[in-house]
Amino acid sequence: QEALLLCNRLEDKEVSELTRMEALGLRPNEYFLHVLKGMKRGELEAALLQLPLESALGLLSRASLALDSSAAHSELLARTVVTLVRLHHGRLSSTPAHLLPAPAVTDSNGNRPLSLLDLVRDLRQKCKRRLQTETDVVGFNLAALRHVRQKLVN
Repeated sequence: QEALLLCNRLEDKEVSELTRMEALGLRPNEYFLHVLKGMKRGELEAALLQLPLESALGLLSRASLALDSSAAHSELLARTVVTLVRLHHGRLSSTPAHLLPAPAVTDSNGNRPLSLLDLVRDLRQKCKRRLQTETDVVGFNLAALRHVRQKLVN
């Protein structure tokens, strides 16, 4: 939650002192991924469990931006998104959309802010696309290893 707040404040240019993110030389989305990567799986799930809905929505927005900007760590981002949606599904589905805080993500053209439902759909498409790409790469590499093994056997 601290990393999310820091990323949002830095994008709004509210922070002037040297921060850990600046010391590492990372942009907000890179720092967000850096913090997520630094957490163990159990710690990450425990931290996500404790997030209030408003922070979870901010994290979903940040995950959408991170999926746009970086091809790395798609699995981690997808796991984070799925966990958040699963944990907050009850409130997300039962609360009228106008009572939920609006996510800070715009459509692919950068024109209009996405509604919560559009954000979840967007995340679903991005995660599916990224994970399919990862699956294709692993399949290609596995086929190449089998080919090399076959060449070595013969």
